[in-house]
Amino acid sequence: EIGVCFFVMMYIAEEASELSVGRLAYLKDMWNIMDWCNLILLMASFAVRASVYISAADLTIGEAELRDPTSYTDLQTLAEDVDIARIVNGFNAVLVWSKVIKYVGFMPYIRVLVLTVEGSFRVLFSFLAMFAVGFVGFVLAYQIGFGGHFWGFSSFG
Repeated sequence: EIGVCFFVMMYIAEEASELSVGRLAYLKDMWNIMDWCNLILLMASFAVRASVYISAADLTIGEAELRDPTSYTDLQTLAEDVDIARIVNGFNAVLVWSKVIKYVGFMPYIRVLVLTVEGSFRVLFSFLAMFAVGFVGFVLAYQIGFGGHFWGFSSFG
């Protein structure tokens, strides 16, 4: 964790130096904005994990339960905070892997693949839009037809 924090701090210093040199041109590049989002998410994840470590440092898990079997140590808030840190790291991983697109375009075979995928987006999105309309139509028809007879299907919630 300390090593990751060290690299994040170095990367923040590098991005800050690029920002001070490039100013407005630096902010116009969306890859730089993605870098800052990546760094902010890394710092947020580290802050959440650090708060969990600090909160859990003074816990004596299991001691009270050994003395009294009816006692209970509530770890729900710590587990939720760890889950939040994992979600932030997951989203950050998607950002980092999407940054691969920036460097993949230089390889000729991958460039053809990227152009093919870009060309298929229009067809794919039109299919997804029509699929969504049809799916919602069938869901509404089923709810109208059977929603009053089956209690579980009587609402969308």
